[in-house]
Amino acid sequence: IGNMLSFRWEIDEVLLDWKTRYGSVFTVWLPYPIVVICDHKVLHEHVVKQGELFIARKNPEQLCKMWLGGLYGLGFQDN
Repeated sequence: IGNMLSFRWEIDEVLLDWKTRYGSVFTVWLPYPIVVICDHKVLHEHVVKQGELFIARKNPEQLCKMWLGGLYGLGFQDN
């Protein structure tokens, strides 16, 4: 189950805390690795400019439904 038990329901608070601890890019295991990017410049450089590398990646659909109500936002789009 990886880091799932660390989140409870306050996923945003936990990720902000981990950003302070581990920096603007880190990996979360849910239960497979998910890279979290908390920096706009890094996100733009890698996800926007090199977006073709991120097509058809795994999405933690069940977890997003539980925490967010669904797969919302740019991070969960395939294009």
